[in-house]
Parts: sequence; structure tokens; C-alpha cells
Amino acid sequence: MAATLSIGPLGVRGLQETQKQLLHYFKSERIHPALLLTGPDAETKNKLAVGMAKWLVCPKRIQDGSFDPKCTACTRIERGVHPDVYVLSDPEASSIKIESVRELCYQMGVASMEGGPKVCVVDECHRMTPAAANAFLKSLEEPGSDRYFIFLTTQPGSLLNTILSRCLQFRTNPSAESEEGFEKEEADFEQMMTEFMESENTLAIKKISDRESSLRFLQFLQRKLRASVYGRPSPFSTRDEYQNLKAFEAALVTEGKLRTNANHNLLIENLLIKHFTKDAQL
Repeated sequence: MAATLSIGPLGVRGLQETQKQLLHYFKSERIHPALLLTGPDAETKNKLAVGMAKWLVCPKRIQDGSFDPKCTACTRIERGVHPDVYVLSDPEASSIKIESVRELCYQMGVASMEGGPKVCVVDECHRMTPAAANAFLKSLEEPGSDRYFIFLTTQPGSLLNTILSRCLQFRTNPSAESEEGFEKEEADFEQMMTEFMESENTLAIKKISDRESSLRFLQFLQRKLRASVYGRPSPFSTRDEYQNLKAFEAALVTEGKLRTNANHNLLIENLLIKHFTKDAQL
């Protein structure tokens, strides 16, 4: 039976370590105005952003991170109707335009409706056009007192440096059922790659059974390939650095294609055959 995920200190089920890290950081009272959450699970990151907004805005918050279930501010944040918490999220849009960013920056610049902090959440921020990302520059460099931006992305490798360089980043680990489940899945992915590179048998890929596990596998590949490029231990440390860099870029592209509901098995198979077979290493 799968382990039951407990609710963490910011009100999100699972991601215990990430929530503890964020809570510890918030308690420092020296909070960076731009925070970036990365990871493959978009729904979990959105829930975590709500918990962060509640901690930043709620006038009744408790220092251990828990919230009063009767608090009207927290309730309105959860419902998406708090006047000082703005959320830019449109799953159907292919990009985030400059007009939307300018409106957000304007709203963040005016006085708080309830006299407290203001929070802006930008979902899938890698979809911002270059012009939209640049429109955030002044607000991020001179945010004003008690103004906070929370950026969320499933594709950190696609994020413009304009945003990335100005954010403090927190990674949400793609845990399936628990921290133990995450470690087991990582080990399974590593074993699968070892089997594939030794035998080039595509049956190993069948262990990736669905779209979500495919996304987690691509995140695994990106972490390990990046580690190899920077000289850290990884399953791909014996491969050529340039080859690992090209495979890393291909994994980013594949992740983007997978998010358009393409065939996950075919995409993963093509990626591995092109970048991880013996012929690819010549």
C-alpha cells in the first residue's frame, strides 16, 4: 500500500523538506522579493505558492507555519479573491504577454488594499515573452516594501536569465508518494538508463508507464546531465561533456513537447536512441 503523505508546515501534502526549508527561510524575516519554485508537478507548486502567500499576507499567522482555519484572509487567498494577492495563470495560453505583466506590475506598485504585504504569483513563468520578462525588471530590482513575487515553472531550463538571475530558487522534488518513494524512483531511473546504455533494449523504457512519470524521468535526466557537465558524480560522468550538454538541451526540448500531450513513450524512446546509444557516443 502506498504511504500516505502528511500535510507540511505550509499546508501542502508532501514536500516536507521543501516546506521546512521555506518556513525556516521566512522566519529569518529577511525575505527576498522574488522567489522561484521549480519542479515538474505544476499542481503541487501552485498549492505551495498559496501557502507561501498566506504566510506572507496573513495577519494572524502562527510562527510554526500553521494557519487559523477561520482566518478570512487565508480563506480568500485559497479562493483566489484576496485583493492583495495576484495570480497570473492561463494554462491554455501559449505565452505570457507584456500587457499582462505591465498590469501586474502596476497593481503591485499601488497601495495595499488591506494595509499589508502584496504578493504576485506567476504560473509557468517560462512562457513569458522576452518583452514580458523585461517588463518585470524595474519591479524586481525596486519592488518596494512588503512586495513579493513568486514565480513557478516546470521548465527552469527554458527560463530567461532576466528572471532567473533575480530570483532565489527553491526546488520542489518530484516525490511520488514519500521521500522514500522519491529515492526509489531515482534508483529505478538510474538502473533503467544503465540497462539501456548497456544493451540498447528499448524494453527498459516501458518502465515509464505514464506522462507524469515521464516528466519526472526527464527531470532526473536533466539533474544528472547537468551534474556531469559541472564535473559532479553522475551516471553519465564517463561520457563526453559536449555530448552530455547536447543531451541536456534535448531533454529540455522533449519536456516541452511532452507538455503538449504528445506520445510520452515515443518521445522518451527517440531521446534515448538519439543521445544515449553507442552510436551516439561516437
